[in-house]
Amino acid sequence: MLIPRTAFFSVSANDELMVYGGLFLFPAFKKRIISQIAFIGNSSIVAVLSSGGELIFIDTEAAKMLGQFKGKHLFRSFSLSHDGTVMTVVLMDAKYSIRLLRIDYILKLKTEKKNDDFEPSDENVEMLEILGPDRSAPGSPAKRVKLQMEHTKTFYEMIEAKEDTTILNRRKLLNYLKHYGSYPEDYRTMIWRFLLKLPENREAYDTLLEKSIHPSVKEFRKNFPLKSERLAKSIEKILSCLAHWSPIFEDLDYLPGMMFPVVKLFINDMFSGFEVMMTLLINWCQKWWEYYPNPPIECLGVLEDLLAYHDPELLSHFTRHKITSQVYGWGLMQTLFTEIVSKSDWLKVWDHMVTNPPAYMYYFIVAYLIASRTSLIAVSTLEDYQYFLTRVNPVSIDKVIVSAYKMHSRTPDTCSPITFFEPFKPLLRGQYAIFNKYPEFIVNYQSKMKEKIRADEVDILRRRKMADEVVKLTEDLNHDKKAWETADWKMNEMVEKWWENMMGAEDSHKERISRLDALEKEQRARALRRIAEARKSFVDHQSNAAKLHALSLAKVVGANRNDFESRLDQDVIDARFKEVENEWLARREEMISAREELARLDHTRAERLGRHAKTVGIPAGAFNLDVDEATKGPGDSVNAPETARLANAVKQGLRDPSLSPTRIRPRAWSPELVEERRHRRAEQMRFVDVSDDGESQRHASPVRSDNQF
Repeated sequence: MLIPRTAFFSVSANDELMVYGGLFLFPAFKKRIISQIAFIGNSSIVAVLSSGGELIFIDTEAAKMLGQFKGKHLFRSFSLSHDGTVMTVVLMDAKYSIRLLRIDYILKLKTEKKNDDFEPSDENVEMLEILGPDRSAPGSPAKRVKLQMEHTKTFYEMIEAKEDTTILNRRKLLNYLKHYGSYPEDYRTMIWRFLLKLPENREAYDTLLEKSIHPSVKEFRKNFPLKSERLAKSIEKILSCLAHWSPIFEDLDYLPGMMFPVVKLFINDMFSGFEVMMTLLINWCQKWWEYYPNPPIECLGVLEDLLAYHDPELLSHFTRHKITSQVYGWGLMQTLFTEIVSKSDWLKVWDHMVTNPPAYMYYFIVAYLIASRTSLIAVSTLEDYQYFLTRVNPVSIDKVIVSAYKMHSRTPDTCSPITFFEPFKPLLRGQYAIFNKYPEFIVNYQSKMKEKIRADEVDILRRRKMADEVVKLTEDLNHDKKAWETADWKMNEMVEKWWENMMGAEDSHKERISRLDALEKEQRARALRRIAEARKSFVDHQSNAAKLHALSLAKVVGANRNDFESRLDQDVIDARFKEVENEWLARREEMISAREELARLDHTRAERLGRHAKTVGIPAGAFNLDVDEATKGPGDSVNAPETARLANAVKQGLRDPSLSPTRIRPRAWSPELVEERRHRRAEQMRFVDVSDDGESQRHASPVRSDNQF
């Protein structure tokens, strides 16, 4: 029956069985894909949902199909409780609808009434089709069991099924509210739905919504312009639904202001907002329209009695200045306090309102008046009271709420609103109850008068249209008559008119030509002026360009001249520096040569001194020696040649090189002169030969004297 394919599987609660599959291949069905599969509780029965919306029950232990759940709906998905007693299904062909099925009840009936075969006769009846033991035979009959479907439980019924064991109930919410002051923002709408016990009559709401917009609501946007298109459309739809539900809500001018904060709170759930508004109108607006179109006299009387008991001085002040309860009570009631509190305070106030009985609203009004008694006693005119009671005043709403609770506990039954108003009653389940707690003859008369007025307006429009058509036909006839009467001279008139038009056209043409000529001349003059201006601008530009060019050339010439002069100065400096450098190089060469010559002279003197150390400085013939001249050798007169040389040098004006270094005077220098002097010095230089025969006296000193420079 099942092919082990695809990824749909389920494991039993005891982890002993696992079912998986992907396709139905059973003769009773077409080829279907499995969309969901799950075990029912701790049993071995499996619920299988196909892609076509069929719900099948299969016994895995017996390996047989128990039956198919049939009805007028197909299923998109399902979810089973842990014990397998309840199944939640999402319908495929019905929007916003979830059904609860008692699976244990279905399977129990299946075993008890296996042999019954009958057709369903009610729309809330579903069937479990039981397949025969040999379902493969094409003609085998199907056994069907009639099951009575339970109504879908509302949000309130699902939560407050057991007062003692449930987590959320009215008593606990009241304790929470007294402790924290208000409900959380994220859960406020859900708590209101629970406290007001909304019936969730989706079909009845859809029926009201499918009707066209009520005629009394067509002027809503003109009278109450709103910035948000979504909010305006929501209020318009709810007003239309209320007008279709009860005629009293067709012409209440204050109804849009009452429902504005409610619709804004439930902007994402307009269905719940409609039922919340309907619940408020039925319970918190009790006896408001019994004296319509007058204010609720009995409700205002209860308010006066309550104020007289708790603050008679304030009531006497109102009475003394002729301020009735219609001013300080009815104005607050018909707006549901939207004009005297801010948005956050309004939500806080109505958190307490929906948690307490409807009579709490009157305690709140009296507590607010007493909290503002100082400001109210200080004024005495009607306009001041109206101004005060239509503005947000600096009054602590938390203290007003606490004062209302205390007032409720201190108020006796003789003047308590609880004894006058009925307790809270939720809306009926399935259909909305009729609302006729108003003077029907007045409302019906007004409705008939308005219908008559609308019919009269339609009739007036129709007659006006007919009159306009008659007038138009008359005008057409008169026009045709005039056209027929003027048929004889119409051609002449047309010709004359044509001539007039032609003459007028010619005059117009001449005038246009003259204007064009004047315009052309003006344009030419303007063009000439532009050319002159352009030429002048060009000349100025050329002059400026020439000046700039000349200035640039002057700058370039000056820069080149400066560069040339700087190069000349640099060349002169380089030449002078070169001359100085060459001169000093020549002097360096002379100094080196002189040092070498002095070194050789020193060496020669040292050698000579070594040979003639005993006779140096003694003149010849200075001593009369007793020794025989013949016996004297040539070595005894070693100083004679030196003495002669020195004497010869003195005669020639030469200095003795042994006395001081040679002084070199600066002289003009050139390479040729250096070379010539070098050759000359080489020719003149001779070494002093200190010998016995006195030849050294004939050789001059190699060192130049100062006179030779």
